[in-house]
Amino acid sequence: GSKQVTPRVRIGSDEFTFERDGTRYTPRWNGKSYDQTVRADNVVILDVRNRKDTDTTSELSVVSETVGQGKVTVHRNGSARSGTWKRPKLAGPMRLVDDDGRDLPLAPGRTWILLRGA
Repeated sequence: GSKQVTPRVRIGSDEFTFERDGTRYTPRWNGKSYDQTVRADNVVILDVRNRKDTDTTSELSVVSETVGQGKVTVHRNGSARSGTWKRPKLAGPMRLVDDDGRDLPLAPGRTWILLRGA
């Protein structure tokens, strides 16, 4: 369903929040302004599976799997709608659907996509 919320997501040790300013969102990173000129019309949070990045020497580096499906939350116009993201193959598009299988539309404009890994 729809509900009025401020998007807030933790990724690693960082927290991103998106304050609503009219119909757009202003990103904040760890409580600080990210960039005063950046605004988003949509904030999309994808729950993905992370795995260790074997192509780097960094212990902190991960690869977020975006093939398959998982939970999605779409924030637009001050409301949040939940559903499922689906992407059957790497070379194919991702689809965002609600619990009834209908498309979750995005507002025209800029979209921030955050990959929340587990």
